Amino acid sequence: MKNFTPQNGFALLYAVLLTGIILAIGLGLSAILAKQIILSSTGASSQNAYYAANTGKECVLHWGTRGGVEDDIYKTAFGGYLIDPDSGEPTYYPDPTNEDARLSEITCGDTSIDIPPPDDLDNGDGKRFDLDEVNIGGQCVILTVYVYEDDPAVVISTGYNVPCEETENPRRVEREIKGVGTFATPF
Repeated sequence: MKNFTPQNGFALLYAVLLTGIILAIGLGLSAILAKQIILSSTGASSQNAYYAANTGKECVLHWGTRGGVEDDIYKTAFGGYLIDPDSGEPTYYPDPTNEDARLSEITCGDTSIDIPPPDDLDNGDGKRFDLDEVNIGGQCVILTVYVYEDDPAVVISTGYNVPCEETENPRRVEREIKGVGTFATPF
């Protein structure tokens, strides 16, 4: 029979203990790395949502201030005026729901956006256009345009990092920005 001394198996105990410590450190580092990867992808998603919101805002501001020419007549997207053929002077239209005075569609890059008729604001001094769920460059943008009688127009643009079909995605990121511009007067 062998004599067992208290030192037998001591190397095995050290090996198991050292392996456990190394495993714990490795798992801790992998958890930190996984969180960092998620955080960095959230930053990129946030940036995509911001750029989508900014693109929508700039597009609406462009079409509100610059308008466009349709059938040799200058029109804006959110109300506007026609050029009188006799005098060459602009004729302002008091109501942006007048289809002859406004563009019913604008383009942002490769995307066409339908401009719905506006709603009156509660206080009666302006109009609100709701441009819901527009895909611009593969990102969803929701635009609300407030055009006032005496103040500059306000554009509120909400951008998402996902297409409009996926706005219920739990990983979506939303960014909202506001822009102000003086539109061609629709009143």
